[in-house]
Amino acid sequence: ETFFQIFTDNTEMITIRLYNVMGKQVREINQRLFKDNTALIKLNMENLPSGVYLYRINGEKNIIHKGKMLLIK
Repeated sequence: ETFFQIFTDNTEMITIRLYNVMGKQVREINQRLFKDNTALIKLNMENLPSGVYLYRINGEKNIIHKGKMLLIK
């Protein structure tokens, strides 16, 4: 499991997308509404193989954050 802690300037819908290094989307966290402008989201990566993954966290109007992570099992 991996956790993302997200802070936004205002209440908005958030989407987290996870991609493998080939650019194929392998996970998407359903859009959620955060009323207190913060959230802790659990991302289950149990069925994914070890490797490098890219992620993008989108708000309603823009990209909040993007980066890469290494999954080691």
